[in-house]
Order: sequence, then C-alpha cells, then structure tokens
Amino acid sequence: MNHEVPILLVVDDRPDNLYVIEQVMGEYLPACTVYTAPNAETALRLAIEHHPDGILSDIQMPGTDGIQLCRQLKAHPETSHIPVVLMTAHKSEVNLRVEALDAGADDFIAKPIDNVELAARLKVMFRIKQAHDKLDLANLQLEEKVAERTFELQEKIKQLEQSEEGLRTRESELIRMNSELERFAYTVSHDLKSPIITIKGFTGSLEKDLLSGNYQRMAEDLKRVSDAADKMVDLLRDLLELSTIGRAINTPEPEDMNLLVDDVLAQLAGPLKNSNLTVEVQTGLPKVLCDRRRMAEVLQNLVENAINYIGDQTEPRIEIGVRQEAGENIFFVQDNGIGIDKKYHQLIFGLFNKLDANSQGTGVGLALVKRIIEVHGGRVWVESEGVGMGSRFCFTIKEAPQ
Repeated sequence: MNHEVPILLVVDDRPDNLYVIEQVMGEYLPACTVYTAPNAETALRLAIEHHPDGILSDIQMPGTDGIQLCRQLKAHPETSHIPVVLMTAHKSEVNLRVEALDAGADDFIAKPIDNVELAARLKVMFRIKQAHDKLDLANLQLEEKVAERTFELQEKIKQLEQSEEGLRTRESELIRMNSELERFAYTVSHDLKSPIITIKGFTGSLEKDLLSGNYQRMAEDLKRVSDAADKMVDLLRDLLELSTIGRAINTPEPEDMNLLVDDVLAQLAGPLKNSNLTVEVQTGLPKVLCDRRRMAEVLQNLVENAINYIGDQTEPRIEIGVRQEAGENIFFVQDNGIGIDKKYHQLIFGLFNKLDANSQGTGVGLALVKRIIEVHGGRVWVESEGVGMGSRFCFTIKEAPQ
C-alpha cells in the first residue's frame, strides 16, 4: 500500500527506547508517522492494520523475540512485503545475524544507535518500499487488463459461433487475433522486462550499499530504480490507452478541423516554443466527421512526433494542411526534420517501434494514431524521401456532410 506520508512501526519492550526513537524520527524525519508496539503480538496486529512502509524491531524481547516476529511478518500474506530492520547489541555475533537473515530480515542496525545512520537507513528503506509498491501496482494493472482482454476475446468467439457467417470467418478471425496477441505479448514483455531488470539489479546494489555505508552511490541507485518504475508506469498508461481505442469511441459528429488544430497547438505551446518551431496552418480546413477527443489525440501525437524528430534544423518548421486526391481529403502534418528511410515507413506504426531509442516518448504514439484513424474508417501513412529530407504524415477521414 502506497502512503503519501511514510509510516514506521517501532517494536521494543522498553518504553525509554521507544521514546528515543520517536524523538529521532521527529528530528530527522518529521513527516513520518510512527506507531509503537511493546511486544511482537501488538506489532503484528498494528502491521496488519496500518500496513507500514517499514518495521524497526529490537531482537532481544521477552516472549516472542525480534527474529520470531520477523518470521511471522514474512509468513503473513498482508505483511510479507514490508521491510524489517532489526536492532541488536550483538553486532559481532555471526550466528545471530545469519538466523535473522534466514528469518527474512532486510537490514540490521547495532546499538547504541547512531541517529544519523538510523535516519539514513530508514529513508532508504522507505524509498525501496515505494519502488516495490509502484512495481506491484503496474503488475496489477497489467493483470487486470489481460483478464479484461481475455474476457472480451471469449465473448467475441461466442458471438462468431452463433452465426453461420461467423463460423465461416472464425478461422481467419482467430488467426488475426492470435497474431495480434502474440505481437502484443512480445512487445509488452520485451519493453517491460528492461525496467524490471533495472529495478531488480539496483535493488541488489542497494543492499550492498547499505552494508558498506556508501550513501552517495545509494542515492544514485535509488534514482535509477525510481526512473525505471516511472518508465514502466508510462508504458502501461500508453498501452491501456491503446487498448481502449475501438471500444471507447464516441459517436462521430461534425467537427471544425481549424478549431481542433488551434486547440492542440495551444496545448503544445510550451514544447513548440522550447524547440523554436514555426507552425504554419492552412486556412479553410474542411469539417470532418469524428470523435473530437480522439481526433485531437491524432493531431497532438503527430505534432509531438514532429517536435521529437525535428533534428538540429536552424529553422525548424511544421506545416498542417490538407490536399485533395481522387476526390478525397488527405490531411497532413509535415516537418523539415530528420526524415525517415523508406524501409521504415510501415514499421514506425507498430508498437514501441522508435527509430531513435533515446528520443522522448514510449513508442506508442503512432500506433495510437493508426488505431484511431482506422476505427474512423480512414487510412494513415508517412511520406519521406529519406534521411534528412523531412517527413509528411498523412491521414484520411470522412468529410462532414454540408
């Protein structure tokens, strides 16, 4: 459970020790909420009730000692994920430390306690807990989305089986769905694996840093863990957005493309100014039949894509307009950026396909554009003469009746 304010549970049978630790927390971590327990039984009850971000427990206590309490906490499904730091006056006793590690202890601190060291170790423990909570939330969201998609596919299969036409097309439909799911599973597992590996790797480094007292490197490792968790959240957000296209689209209505473009450019005023970009918008754009919010997403993604890949042009420029071919309106967002080799013209509309791995974004933007335009019954493609020649992203959409 992720708390806005970190929660610490302190377990010690001596009231004077509890008082000292409360004073330390008030001085070094004033934003932290502290609960105290005089024994293991009370500690287990408070841990289940409040879900603290960390537990600091003395080892030597009458009845159930700190090591036994640690075993109980790690065995309970509601508290097994909570980091436990044990306080001991027997730092040199190797057997005691081995027994505590076997019980699941995450760290030790020796008495008499150094206040600065205690505060530093608790800060690290809270940050590690927050990173783990982010990862748990991301995994939960992914599991829920997979279950939802599985249910929808099952319902679709039932509908196909209920009609003769569905039976004739069932094989080809299933092949397409399976292919889409395979591509989806591959891209998700591939791109989510990287931040997970980063988090696991640097969690190990943090444990070594804790034992060695290397707080400077500890802060750097924590930053990498946090960045990896944020990347995973961004990927999941974009994937959830992509999965809703086609199921959460409003009834298309006549919309003024001039006003839509103006609204999108107003939202992107900051990035456009920072990139020193000049934007030229063709006047008299025709009205179209669309879901306004989704069409705004199309324009925003195409303009953001142009910003990200404008390169080092001395006079960066974006043009938004429309042309007619064979009686059909073709809208376009054109830039004078780095351009795209023809062999990548189809590839860039796939999930996570980024020509520059160091560029901003998750690589889902153009896949969103493709899905939205196709749901509206249109087509989308890119025109570029090659590297350094700029790009023109084109799409068709039904014109609103006069």
